[in-house]
Amino acid sequence: MNRARGRWRDLEPATRTTLLVVGGTQLSLAVSAWTDLRRCPPDQVRGAKLPWVLVIAISWVGPLAWFRWGRRRTGRPVRGRYGSGMRDQGPRPELLGGATIGATRRSQEPRP
Repeated sequence: MNRARGRWRDLEPATRTTLLVVGGTQLSLAVSAWTDLRRCPPDQVRGAKLPWVLVIAISWVGPLAWFRWGRRRTGRPVRGRYGSGMRDQGPRPELLGGATIGATRRSQEPRP
């Protein structure tokens, strides 16, 4: 059975672009999953690390499986309004330079 093989140079530019974007996304997912696995303490991994290294190498499924089921979550921080991991306590005056909410420039200027 003789199958015609597509070559890179025979592909349309849009197809090439799509393949590069999809491949780059898949590779970056795998690299970020392997990095996360390497940094993760062994007691927070479901199972042994070596099988997860191999699972992550499986297409899109592996990295997504790692991020979904591979880690044990011991406690999630309460996310604030800006994703800081701190409880939302409203505006912090020390970050506003001493200004208060609703204060205008005129009200902060000394009166003659």
